[in-house]
Amino acid sequence: MACAIQQHHERLDGSGYPAGLAGDQVSRLGRVLMAAEVMSAILPNRENTEARALLSLRLAPGQFDRRIVLLLSSIYHEHDTAIPQGFDLASLTQTAHAIVDRLQRSDAAAARIAAKSSTRGSWRQLAEEARKMCAISAKLMLSTGVLSTLDGSPQNLQQNPSIANELHVVVTELKWRMRALSRHVALRVSQSKGASIAFEELVESLYVAEAPACKAACPGTSCDSEAVEAMAA
Repeated sequence: MACAIQQHHERLDGSGYPAGLAGDQVSRLGRVLMAAEVMSAILPNRENTEARALLSLRLAPGQFDRRIVLLLSSIYHEHDTAIPQGFDLASLTQTAHAIVDRLQRSDAAAARIAAKSSTRGSWRQLAEEARKMCAISAKLMLSTGVLSTLDGSPQNLQQNPSIANELHVVVTELKWRMRALSRHVALRVSQSKGASIAFEELVESLYVAEAPACKAACPGTSCDSEAVEAMAA
């Protein structure tokens, strides 16, 4: 038990701490506590907490034991039978397209920062971290089929509450994660006036508003899908 507690911040791909353990180096109980730690950190907070917690585990493929994630998912979906409270198809669709637009802008802004020869090492690393998080978000958007479902057969969502719930959680989670990354970047550069100016566009681009009209920036599902695929590659 003591060993498992020590391992609960480790990740199966070796990206955790304190020892950077990977694969079979993490005990079975340690793997359980890894997932439990993520679930417990989210459950007391916002709406759709069980779905959000499971989504957080799936957001980082290779970091958590797939069998544990599947088990938790099966338990949750046994009770997942209702359209989520506050579900609004038009607003959700607008927000999904806004996220794609913001991901494009954020990735481009971070790439410009990283490419400048005058950018110091720690700021270049922060910009690369932001690009990595944008790529993870793009992969999630692709793997869940959010855009194709919302733009393709939205009327079917009323007859499929589990799918509607999943889409609602994915879009909401991506919005909150991008906002959190915006705050994180702003905080990191707040002590340097030069860095604050350099990262201003990135900080602004990462912040997704509630439901802006963004279709004009990228009209059509094919455009959005191609942008997501490019970022996720």
